[in-house]
Amino acid sequence: MHFNHKHSRAFGLRLGGRRLRTVRRAMALVCAWALSTSPFWGSPTCAVEDAANYTDAITIAKFQIAAHGAPLILPVTIAGRIYPFLVDTGAVVCLLDRSFEAQVERSKGTDVPEPPTPPPTLYRPPPMSIGPIDTGRPECILRSGFHDAMYLALGEDIYGILGMNVLREHIVDIDFDDGRLRFLRALPADRQTRLALDAKHGRFYVAAKLSDQDERFLVDTGHVSFYSGAIRKPVFDKMAGSAALHVFGNCTGLSMSGAARVRAADVDVFRLASFEHKHLVFCDTDQETKLGLGYWSRFRVTFDFPRSALYIRPAGEFTRRDSVPLEEFELALLLGAYIIVSLEPGGTAEAAGLKPWDEMKAVDGRPLKGMSMWEVQRRFTRPGTCRIDYIRNGVPGQVTLMFKDPRGSAMDARSVKSSSRR
Repeated sequence: MHFNHKHSRAFGLRLGGRRLRTVRRAMALVCAWALSTSPFWGSPTCAVEDAANYTDAITIAKFQIAAHGAPLILPVTIAGRIYPFLVDTGAVVCLLDRSFEAQVERSKGTDVPEPPTPPPTLYRPPPMSIGPIDTGRPECILRSGFHDAMYLALGEDIYGILGMNVLREHIVDIDFDDGRLRFLRALPADRQTRLALDAKHGRFYVAAKLSDQDERFLVDTGHVSFYSGAIRKPVFDKMAGSAALHVFGNCTGLSMSGAARVRAADVDVFRLASFEHKHLVFCDTDQETKLGLGYWSRFRVTFDFPRSALYIRPAGEFTRRDSVPLEEFELALLLGAYIIVSLEPGGTAEAAGLKPWDEMKAVDGRPLKGMSMWEVQRRFTRPGTCRIDYIRNGVPGQVTLMFKDPRGSAMDARSVKSSSRR
C-alpha cells in the first residue's frame, strides 16, 4: 500500500512571484466557504477560475487509496513513527494493537458520546497525526492480536483503527475512481445528492429500503467485503425465502477476528434516496444492519460529519454487480506466502486435490507474490475456470476449478481437471 505523505502548505499571503497564485487560492477558499454555507449551492454564486487552485484551497490533506472497495488505509504518525491504520466509520473510538501498551496511559475521563454500558477501558496514546492533521491524543481501546488478525484476514500490516472520535470533526471526501481520500476545509462544489445522517452512540446511520421495508443502516467503512453490507439476523430471517430476499449459500466474511462463513442473500431491490439497485448481495450478522465499502465504492462520497450529512454521486462502478467469494478454501498470508489453511470438508476444491497447508503460488498464470490479499480474493469472485498453481512439500502441483455464480442456484465450485507432479 502506498501512502501520500505530502504536507499541505500553510495558507498565507506571500510576496514576489507567488503572490497572484496565493490571491487566487484565497478567492477559491472564499468561494468554497460560500458554496458550503449557501442553500443555493446547486447554482454557485461565485466561479472558481482555476479548478486546481480551488481543489488545493479546500484540501487539508490528500492520500492515495486502493480501488474497488479495498480497505481504506491511511498513515498515522505516533511518537515519530508511521503506522497504517484502517478508516472505520463503524468504530466509535480509535483502536490500537496491544503492542502500543507501553506508550499509552489510562484515560481519566471520556469524551465519547453516549458510551456503552459497561464502558470499555480507554487509553490515551502519545500525540497522533494523520499526515499533516494533528489529532491530539484521542481515546483508544487496546486489542490483543489485532495486527496479526488483520494480516491474516487482509494481508495488510494494520496497527490500528481511526474511529469516529477522530473522524467526526472532519469533512472526508472519498473518490474511488481517482483513488484519493481527502480531508477538506469546505464542501466540494460538485457535490450532488444530500442525505441526512442520524447520529447515535457516536456513530452515523442512514435511512434506506430493503424492498419495501424501511431500515436504518450503519455507515461502516470498516465493513470490508465484495458485497454491499450486512443485515441483522432478525430482519434477515424474516425476509428469507420471500421474493424480497433469496438466500443462495454461504460466503466468507472478514472481521477483526479474522474470516468467518456467513449466509449470503440476493436482495431484490435496495433503495437509498433516489438510487435504486437490483440484486445486491448482503450477508447476515449478529450486529447492526450496515452498508460497507462494497456499497459506498459505487459512489463519490463526501462525509460532512460536523453537519451530520452525506453527499453522494454515482462513480464508475455504480452499476457494478455485487460479487461473492466463490472459493471453498480459506487463505492466509504467512511470511509472505499464501497458504491454504482450511477447506470445506467434502467440497469440490478438496476433491480436486487441494489440501491444507498447500502454498498457492499463482492463479491463472499470474504469480501471487506482491499481490494484496484483497487482489487475490477478488479473483475468486469471478465465475469461470480458474487455474491454481501450488507447492506441497516442495513439489509443484496444479488444479483447475470451475466457479459458477451461486445466485439462482446452489453455490458450486466444480473441479474440471487436476494435475500434480509428485
